Amino acid sequence: MKRILVSIVALLAFFAAAGLAADIDGQWKAQVLGHDGQTREFTFTFKADGDKLIGKASDPRGEYEINDGKIKGDTIAFVLSITPSMKVNCTGTVSGNELTIKTSLEGRETDRHEYTAKKVQ
Repeated sequence: MKRILVSIVALLAFFAAAGLAADIDGQWKAQVLGHDGQTREFTFTFKADGDKLIGKASDPRGEYEINDGKIKGDTIAFVLSITPSMKVNCTGTVSGNELTIKTSLEGRETDRHEYTAKKVQ
């Protein structure tokens, strides 16, 4: 009986934690100011797989895989490999249909940007 009770409590805790996770699945679009001063549209396609975040990002220059993606509650983190030597570290916070993303270029952490993506319905 005690084992069943512990199993039920563990199962409820699992589903409660899963229910707290942000609804990140789907497509998100953001207007991002580039180093050249031009604004480009970035499209992110995310899928949560437990605590892993998978997907891709694209802009007019190409498509990039999301690497080392993690999700915890309403917070995400991932790395975009723009070229073999250029990696962008990204963190974000989901709030409803908005995602605030902070980026820093690996090796140049002072080169930081922040923008908001909106979920595509």
